[in-house]
Amino acid sequence: MTVTGRIIEVVSQNDSVCSGSKVNLTATATWNVAPVTYTWYPGGLVGQTVTVNPTSTTVYTVTANTCGGIDANDSAQATSTVKVFPNNTPSVTITVNPPGTICQGSNVTFTADTTNGNGGTNPSFQWQVNGANAGTNNQTFTTNTLKTGDVITVIMTSNAPCPLPATATSNPIAMTVYPAVTVTTMGDTTICAGQPVMVCATAANGTGGPYFYAWNNGGGNSNCANVSPLVTTVYLVSATDSCQSNPALDSVTVTVLRPPNPIFIFSPSDISILTPAVSFTDQSSGDVTPWFWDFGDSTTSNLHNPTHTYKTPGTYTVKLVVTNVDGCMDSITNTLVIHDEYFFYLPNSFTPNGDGINDFFGPQGTDALQALPLVYTMTIYNRWGERIFETDNTSLPWGGQANSGSKVAEAGVYVYLIRFQDSNYSDKQIVGSVTLIR
Repeated sequence: MTVTGRIIEVVSQNDSVCSGSKVNLTATATWNVAPVTYTWYPGGLVGQTVTVNPTSTTVYTVTANTCGGIDANDSAQATSTVKVFPNNTPSVTITVNPPGTICQGSNVTFTADTTNGNGGTNPSFQWQVNGANAGTNNQTFTTNTLKTGDVITVIMTSNAPCPLPATATSNPIAMTVYPAVTVTTMGDTTICAGQPVMVCATAANGTGGPYFYAWNNGGGNSNCANVSPLVTTVYLVSATDSCQSNPALDSVTVTVLRPPNPIFIFSPSDISILTPAVSFTDQSSGDVTPWFWDFGDSTTSNLHNPTHTYKTPGTYTVKLVVTNVDGCMDSITNTLVIHDEYFFYLPNSFTPNGDGINDFFGPQGTDALQALPLVYTMTIYNRWGERIFETDNTSLPWGGQANSGSKVAEAGVYVYLIRFQDSNYSDKQIVGSVTLIR
């Protein structure tokens, strides 16, 4: 304040104002002489208190004049400076990270940019989702609960001088969120125990694929899994996509039907090729309807309790396949042996004198001789138990020699031991005595 002559006090309502704001200025003379006239410049306003509306920083001068005082025509001057600040329009923009379509439950961060936005040194922020307040007073806002169609904005309140208006609303960002993955199984199915079946699932929505599957039976990440349950089983499948959000779940039930219980017996249990007819008796349980017999010799039967005649000795695997009313099958196998019978003649004496009649001792009979060479030995012992002859060839019978042919055996009674193996690889032996006549 500058004073000329006597003292005038000037009081300003506000020394600093925004452009377009009005200010009251009041002047008071310090002498007690009335009346006092107050004139303000610029503007030429008259009055002790005046209202001014400066458009820029202005120095106002007031002159106080009075008549009839101690000194006639007393006057004084004073000044007051009103600083005017320009109005600022605040603005704010927001960006989102990650941009574009997002996965359900993903964290998304929005950032307010106040660069050149007249926000001042410490603006405040109010985030909004679909017009409802959210988040905190922060330049960023992070959330993981957004849905498709949600719109995010921020309202910034500036603390810069002379904001007009004081708040600014950002650009809106509308969100697009991938829908949840769905998975559907092929539907429940029914099989017989142990029967293989393929269970499949189909995923949809989400990112549109590729989809990743997981079966609770360890079937891998394929949409189908091969299973062969023995009992009714519920198989669970989950499906996800590249978002790896909450997996979609579904299940398929494989109902397992009980199979029949195949059992059979046969008689006789000891079977000779001389009586090769075998009777088979079905003792299966479980509502069995058809039967299928495989006798192991390329012949079959569909009878309930068949009888079969084998033509040759040997070991045979017999199989019975039964089917129940649900169409489930099961089978069982048993092994039977048809024993061979060997018939040959062993004389009780022989005369090895070279006349061509009864000169040798050994098994006699064409069929037996052809069958025996599988495994065959014939050993001759004298009356002291000494081995005097042995052969492993049915074509080389004993001719009465001893000690590998170096001597001629004396007349007398000798013991023979014949060992052989039949067509079923069973060991056989025959012990007897023969009289050598000289």
